[in-house]
Order: sequence, then C-alpha cells, then structure tokens
Amino acid sequence: MSGWTADNDNAPSAAGTGWSGAPPVGPPDESPAWAAPEAPAVEPAWAVPEVGTAEAALAPAPATPTPGGWDDSPEPIPPPVLPVALRAMTSTDILDGAWGIIKARPKTVFAITAMILLPTEILAAWLAQSGSAFTDLSGALAGNGTGSSVLGGGGVVVAALIQNLSLFLLGGAIARLVSSWYAGGDMTARQAVGATLQRAPALLGAFAILLPVKLAGLATCGLALPFIVPMMMLTAPAIVIEGLGPIAGPLRSLRLARRRYWPCVGVWALALVIELTVNLALSVVPTLVASIAPGPLAPAVAAAGTVFSAFVTAPFVVGVCVLLYLDLRVRTEGLDLELDATAVFARAA
Repeated sequence: MSGWTADNDNAPSAAGTGWSGAPPVGPPDESPAWAAPEAPAVEPAWAVPEVGTAEAALAPAPATPTPGGWDDSPEPIPPPVLPVALRAMTSTDILDGAWGIIKARPKTVFAITAMILLPTEILAAWLAQSGSAFTDLSGALAGNGTGSSVLGGGGVVVAALIQNLSLFLLGGAIARLVSSWYAGGDMTARQAVGATLQRAPALLGAFAILLPVKLAGLATCGLALPFIVPMMMLTAPAIVIEGLGPIAGPLRSLRLARRRYWPCVGVWALALVIELTVNLALSVVPTLVASIAPGPLAPAVAAAGTVFSAFVTAPFVVGVCVLLYLDLRVRTEGLDLELDATAVFARAA
C-alpha cells in the first residue's frame, strides 16, 4: 500500500509509505497537494508549519519593522482547524464534521460553492421554467390546460441532470480543499476549483457511467436508491484526491463502501434527512413571498429560494461524502497510522 506523498530534497523517504520529509515551505500561491494510494506524483504542497515543531524551526523568521519604517510583508495564514481528527469516525463525527468544513473556511467554501453551483442552478432554473412556460403555452394554443411538449419534459430532466452534475463537481472541489488541510496546507477557492476542472473529464465520464444506475434506482420509485447511492457517493473524492479515471473512480468507491455497507447507508440516510429538513426550513420564507408576489416575480422568488437553500446544504452534503471517504480509508487502510508514522520519521530526520 502506498501513502500520501510530498517532495522534500533534504529528507530521506520513509520506506513503504511514499511520504517523505516535512512539508516544504514555499510561496503561498503554490497549490497544496494530497496524494492517496495509487495516486501519481503531484506538485509540492505549501503548508504553514506548526509552532514548536522541527518544521517551524526551519522556517524563515518573520521580518521585523525597521526604525522609521514598517513591515509590509504579508503574514502567513495558519492552516484551518480540522473539522474532525483523522481517525475512525462515528456517524455524529461525520455529520458534525461536514458542518465543521464550512465553519473552518466559510469564505473559501462558499466561494467554491458559488463558482460551481450558482451558474448551474441558474441554468437549471431557467431550463425548468422555460419548459414549464412552453408547456403552458402549447396547452393554451391547443385549447386545453394539459398541453405537452418535448421541451417541457426535457427541460425539467436536463435541469435535474445539471443540478446533479454540479454536486458531483462540487464534491471534487471540496475534497481537494479538505485533503490539503489534512496534508498540513491550505488552498484558495480558485485553486480548488482549478484542480477540480483538471479532473473534469474523469468526473464527467464517471457521471455518465453512473447515470444509468441512478436512473434505474429512480425507476423503482426510489426504493433501490438506499442500495445504490451509498456505493457511489465516494466517487468524486476518489477521482480528485487519488487521480483516478472515470472507471477506476466508481470502482474505488464501490470497494471502499462495500466493506462497511450498512454504516454507509446509515450516514447517507441521516445526511438526507438533515438536507431535506434544512431545505424545508430555508424555503418557507421564499415560498410565502412567492405566493403573494405578482405573477412575473413569483417564479423568480421561488427559484431564488431554491438556490439559496442549495447554497447552504450542498457543501454539507458533499462534506459528508468527503469525510466518509476519509473514515473508510482510515478503517480499511490504516491511513491515520501511516501518516502518524511518516510524520515521526520526518521530524527525526
């Protein structure tokens, strides 16, 4: 089993782990990297060393103000507080940690969400509304109130597909961000989204492969979804973190989830209940406003309420997937022990 990797020319590699040396200190604009087993080599990560460690002792001392002048060098931003310790997690740890991801870097998380979710939600709302309007128009022209059109049904279906795809991409971006935290670094929203876009072909391919499986689950009136979704919900984190392809990603998710199938089902069910509850609570006010708003404004208000609720709950949902991925790797591959051992060897070197 290989581990996480980080390049360091001044420290020997820990045999069998793939992790070498302390995290290098570089300019803040370098993207932190976190590579898991089976992952190819990636660029070095920039991390702020913790106070009192050997890495901190090797870090350059901050500049001091000179008499009659000032220090204009930017202060380094310390790594965020981890949402949950890297260990075997309970369901409560995972669910609380998903909210902790948002609280650790709210500006970054919501910026990532806005970059990915906002355009897709607006497009999906426009497609759904355009299809509905076209259906109503065709019914009026036909002289009845039950008009139908390919655009009307197709617009709603395409809107749903776009929304699901946006969650898939958001899961990859949040996974990239959180993985950098556990590697001792940090990322900006632009870096996280950029890293996800680099894996976009694999993500799109995996989404297309899994789409018939999801549709088959929906064809059973949703009864098969509890047996399908928990086996696929780790695909985006696996693809982005481990650099897997469109076929290897879903297979990796399947191998991890099947070892602890029922706990995965339980976490998925709890996360779904929380998502639906929060969405319902956040949509109460927009629904009331839409009910009393003039005709042209009502659809816009309702769509804005849907986008706002998704803006809050989407990072939580994908955060659950990311932390569940880490939990399964800790439980089945000893990821936490491997990182602890390599950190000790790095400090000893």
